[in-house]
Amino acid sequence: MASSIKKFRSKFLSIYHNFQKKKSGISLDDRLLMEGLLKRLQSSIVEKDIPSSKTTLDDLLRAEERIFPRSKFYRHFKSLGLDLFFIAVIIVLRQVWFEPFQIPTGSMRPTLKELDRLVVSKNQFSINVPLTPAHFFFDPNEVKRGGIITFTGENMDIDGVKMKYFYLFDGYKQYVKRMIGKPGDILYFYGGRIYGIDKEGKEITHEFRSSPFENLEHVPFMRLDGKVRLLKNTLYIYQSSIPVARVDRTAWGSYLGRVIYTNQPSQKPIERYADLFGMGHYGMFRIEREQEKILLKIFHHPGLSFDKTRLTSPGMGHLENQISALPLDENMLRTLFSNLQTSRFVVKKGIAFPWVAEGDVSHLLEHRPVLKGVPDGTYEFFYGKGYKIGFQGYTTELDTSHPLMQFQLDRAIALINHGIEFDLRFGPNSPFTGLLPSRYIYFRDADLFVMGKKFLDRRDTRLMQFVDAEKTRMKEDKKFQGFIDQGAPLLKDGSLDKEKILTYGLKVPEGNYFCLGDNHAVSADSRDFGFVPSGNLRGVPSFLVTPWPGGINQISYEYITHSRVVVLALIFGIWGIRHFSTRSRRVFPVPFN
Repeated sequence: MASSIKKFRSKFLSIYHNFQKKKSGISLDDRLLMEGLLKRLQSSIVEKDIPSSKTTLDDLLRAEERIFPRSKFYRHFKSLGLDLFFIAVIIVLRQVWFEPFQIPTGSMRPTLKELDRLVVSKNQFSINVPLTPAHFFFDPNEVKRGGIITFTGENMDIDGVKMKYFYLFDGYKQYVKRMIGKPGDILYFYGGRIYGIDKEGKEITHEFRSSPFENLEHVPFMRLDGKVRLLKNTLYIYQSSIPVARVDRTAWGSYLGRVIYTNQPSQKPIERYADLFGMGHYGMFRIEREQEKILLKIFHHPGLSFDKTRLTSPGMGHLENQISALPLDENMLRTLFSNLQTSRFVVKKGIAFPWVAEGDVSHLLEHRPVLKGVPDGTYEFFYGKGYKIGFQGYTTELDTSHPLMQFQLDRAIALINHGIEFDLRFGPNSPFTGLLPSRYIYFRDADLFVMGKKFLDRRDTRLMQFVDAEKTRMKEDKKFQGFIDQGAPLLKDGSLDKEKILTYGLKVPEGNYFCLGDNHAVSADSRDFGFVPSGNLRGVPSFLVTPWPGGINQISYEYITHSRVVVLALIFGIWGIRHFSTRSRRVFPVPFN
């Protein structure tokens, strides 16, 4: 009842003020008719007589339509104008105050998963200029290492970055990543961890050991050979969207490669491409069968040489890697399976293919692995636990009796090899020999890590035999670089080897930031599209809406900042001005002269 009376009162006030503005231009009879109906409607509203109010309002609307006729064009124009006004207000608020956000991919797992909904605060660092990569009152001190941030992809080298706001306005997709490096930082990777110094030469390694990084691992590349681009007779190799090496064709038809990346003008040239950023500490792997053996094939230490037969092909070939092999027994395979992590995937009639948030998936059915006996559905693995994905991304853990949870040799190998791309072209026996699955392997303090978990302890005889074999091979073949632990970038006293960081680390340019996804295996981030300009930074996720209850592995930001105070003052100031300026139009009941 109260709601109905409120609506009658609102409509009454609208008609009353329109009548007061235009009454001098109508006849006396029409004026008396309108006043009479308005008085009767006001009396019914005061008495809370809903039937009488409705009848009188209908009569009043018919009279208003006859006395103050409005063209259809006016009505449509007014409606469209209001729609555009509210769209503009929503866009501005989403740009400068807060914005609802839904996670489209698994790049931030386990922190944020596909279809998670969250609210992003848009005024933590600055006041964003709407629909433009620029700021007012930008405070770089508010941008903190380890914090999850959002940024726009405008003016960045990202495929498919353009979009439409409300199907009307040109815009650019926004991305959620973790901020790793600030302008001037130099970063180095070892053992799934980051070491570094800031632009003043101070060590920042401890910041990468704080709580947000506790269960995360980081890899300095997405692909060992990065992106290869051909310019005339020169091949350029890009990592983090910057040219780090080149391979030139000589007059004799051979190819000569060299590293061109340097942090300091006076620095001596870096001899080996694999030394950049600590890439040589990492490898990529897949499981292959050779006769009766099952081997963990490790691809590592890429060199600046190519298969000449591929240089003129569309893919332009891949760098040649060192290859090592670790024999696997069933117990080792069971260990890998117990630590299994995959991207989110769909099984349909025994065919497994990647999950996508929207759109047609029929094109995904080519080159896909077969998972016999697995019921149709959407699944994922995390640290060896399988989950089924339900409505809006809600997950339920699979029972141990589910076929996916049963260790079966061929299925386990298929999930390990194809659990990220779910594409047979990345597996063994593929004609695309340069494609490797996004599976990474590295040493940390002599222990061997796979899929973010310790796989073999340094005292394990199987690992010791593998390392001895690598060392023996290095002695016999001077060109071979074995996959062995080279140690963290530390001096004998345990302090950071700053000279090594300065020489081989990745330097973040001024005015830019280095951002990574928490899920390095499937995250297109700064390793792919490069550094994020400061103007592109938009905000920080504040809290998770669904699934509920839930939390975000986020650092603590200052709640009161200059930009936040300014934005809130403007919003409440505009609201206050409008509220008090229209107060007279909300007075009820109204006087009649």
